[in-house]
Amino acid sequence: MKDNLLRGNLKKILLSILTFVVSSVIVIIILFPYTEAATKYINDNIDKLPVKIAYGTLNISPLGAEIENISIDNQLNIDIVELSYNPITAIFRRAGFDIISDLFIANGKLRGSTVETDIRLSLDSLTKLIPAKATGGAEFNAKGTLNLGVELLIDNMSGNINIDSSALTVVTPFMTLDIDSLTATASLESNTLKIDSIKATGKSQLEGSGVINLNMKSLIDSSMDIKGTVNLSGLKSGFRLTGRFRNPSFKLQ
Repeated sequence: MKDNLLRGNLKKILLSILTFVVSSVIVIIILFPYTEAATKYINDNIDKLPVKIAYGTLNISPLGAEIENISIDNQLNIDIVELSYNPITAIFRRAGFDIISDLFIANGKLRGSTVETDIRLSLDSLTKLIPAKATGGAEFNAKGTLNLGVELLIDNMSGNINIDSSALTVVTPFMTLDIDSLTATASLESNTLKIDSIKATGKSQLEGSGVINLNMKSLIDSSMDIKGTVNLSGLKSGFRLTGRFRNPSFKLQ
């Protein structure tokens, strides 16, 4: 009798302790000043990043985060970044995200140190970032959207990129390209982007490969060496695109 009573009281005590602990954790999760803590952490470490980043507002909760008005190197503006997670997935560095800007829209997920994302890149907005002196004041614009599939390992900045698109028009200082479809594959190792293949079909045809050396502190100063063949209205020729993004050199061979 006494044993049964003791066991019953022990169960109540353990249940009460467990309830208290779980309730305390939930209260801490809900009431913890996430935004203030995250803002302090970001502000203390933002100057250590290889690029200059500024942001407007930051809001964080147990189930997600939202950052608005982000500027990167005063060149790229992002309207909003939304993260979705919960206290359990956050512990294991798992989260979903959506990014919206004039240049691109991206959605994907973070799993530990791996990022997987799909990106829709506006060529019209991209060409507006190219400085006039890079084209000698000549016309340079493009219409269409590139679809990128990216898998990136953050720890050593390596990964793979697949690109596809349709119905592109690119007007350059050298030629006008009317493209029905475009596909490309590339791999990233640290600051080196290796373009394994790029192929365009349609009235304008192009095949090529090459390397882009990324300057993470100033992307416009990244350098490239891309070569291949281009076919315009039956005229086929080799080409080579070299130099920095801000002042490229294009030659037919």
